[in-house]
Amino acid sequence: NQEGWPDVIAKELTDNLHNFLTNTYVTLGHISGEILLPLPPEEVYANMEKNQHDKDSVHVLETSVVAWTRQIKDVLRQDSETVLSSGTHPGPSAELEFWNKKSQNLNSIHEQLSSEKVKKVLKILEVTKSTYFPAFNRLCKEVAQARMEANDNKLFLSSLEQFITTLSNEAFGEIKDVFKPLMHTILL
Repeated sequence: NQEGWPDVIAKELTDNLHNFLTNTYVTLGHISGEILLPLPPEEVYANMEKNQHDKDSVHVLETSVVAWTRQIKDVLRQDSETVLSSGTHPGPSAELEFWNKKSQNLNSIHEQLSSEKVKKVLKILEVTKSTYFPAFNRLCKEVAQARMEANDNKLFLSSLEQFITTLSNEAFGEIKDVFKPLMHTILL
């Protein structure tokens, strides 16, 4: 259908379609409570195998990396202090929920960054000496570090979950028996 079209129009239409699909994929992730890193179209990989220095394909890969960077930095910027500064009066369960969610997000991002397709994108950017590669490589290391922290915090706080639930659900007069085992668990 696009045989008679100028290359510029065909490329712009393809770019707009790719952006639409990328935004839809990311939105679906938000709806399901996940962070989904949108992958470049399959034809980009095929183009790169034919010609490693195809500038249009490298541009598409770099655009994907920029989108991933934005999503990842949003997750890394999340801080448990934000809940406290929101004006509400969250209980200890908010901290537990925060670290559970951050751990889930960072584990999901790590899993996606470890996929073969993402590794292929990064290898191509490294080979083509893309200026985006070193910065994204550093960001991947930040993800690994933040992931370890989130998983450690989640593990520690999960040992307090039964006490937090009791403190939240019991009447004030009945929670006095919770403090001694709670303090014992914290001090372990």
